[in-house]
Amino acid sequence: MQLISSPPLRTIVAAIVLATGCGDSGTGSDSNGTDAASTSATDPSAGTDAASTGEEQTTDAPTTDAPTTGPGVVSYTADVQPLWDARCVTGCHEPGGGGLLTSGLDLSPALSYAQLVGVMSVGAPALSRVAASDSMGSYLWHKLNNTQVDVGGSGNQMPVGGLPPGDLATIKSWIDGGALP
Repeated sequence: MQLISSPPLRTIVAAIVLATGCGDSGTGSDSNGTDAASTSATDPSAGTDAASTGEEQTTDAPTTDAPTTGPGVVSYTADVQPLWDARCVTGCHEPGGGGLLTSGLDLSPALSYAQLVGVMSVGAPALSRVAASDSMGSYLWHKLNNTQVDVGGSGNQMPVGGLPPGDLATIKSWIDGGALP
């Protein structure tokens, strides 16, 4: 079997292999949801992959560790902002609210995301309010968990009385998932 050595042909072969080897779930299933590896092992007419034919494989295709849409992805607008609206905005983190006096943090829908992600914290200047993909490096996470003093911050847990575990899990998933808008 001849190896494909021309760069344009390698790119085309790689694109075909990727297109035919990746189903909706990205796990190598075919259009019927059958795993391509198990199909080819039991059905010789199901085709072969590049490794078994001796063709050159490339790894130039971009990959992502976390999905940006679909089940399990936390949406800032749909999942996180409603938590701020219910527990943090009214009376505290809104224009004229008490929370703005010390932190300057407005969690109203129009401004909250831009005031959180990648913005240095007032309470612990060595940390961002939200460090994308790093809940433990996010001052917000420490304020929500009452560990702010451990990272050089001060004050009380926010919101007063804390958040339920499910809400904390949503926020942690959002931060650790890249703090996407």
